[in-house]
Amino acid sequence: MERSSDISDEPEALALDKWVSEKFLQNEIIDYLNEATSGYFWQNDSFPMKGRKRHNRFRPNGVPDILGLIDGMSIGIEVKSPKGKILQSQIEFSQRFRRSGGSYFVIRSMEDLTELCKVNGWV
Repeated sequence: MERSSDISDEPEALALDKWVSEKFLQNEIIDYLNEATSGYFWQNDSFPMKGRKRHNRFRPNGVPDILGLIDGMSIGIEVKSPKGKILQSQIEFSQRFRRSGGSYFVIRSMEDLTELCKVNGWV
C-alpha cells in the first residue's frame, strides 16, 4: 500500500463538529496511535517563551507536537485546530524532516488521524 506523505493544510478542508483544544487533541492522538497501531508515539515537550523565539542549535524551531516510529519510519505530527495556521518554522522543519526520510503530517481532527492510519495501513 502506498503511503500518504501529507494531509491537506487548508483549514477549510477539515472541520470539527465541536471545538477542542490542540492540547486535548494531541493527547487523544497519542493515546489512539499507541493503542491502535504497532508504533510508538510521544509528545514533543516544548515550552513557550513570551515575546521571542527559542534559539537553541540542538533543538530547532518548528519541531512537531508529536514524534514517533512505526514500521521503521520516523513520523512527525503537527496538531492544529481547524483554523490553526502552520508557521514558517514548521514548514521549514517539515521539509527538512521529509528530505531526511521522515514522514510529516498535519492533523486537525480525530477523523484526519483515522483516515491517515487507514491510508498508510497502520490499523
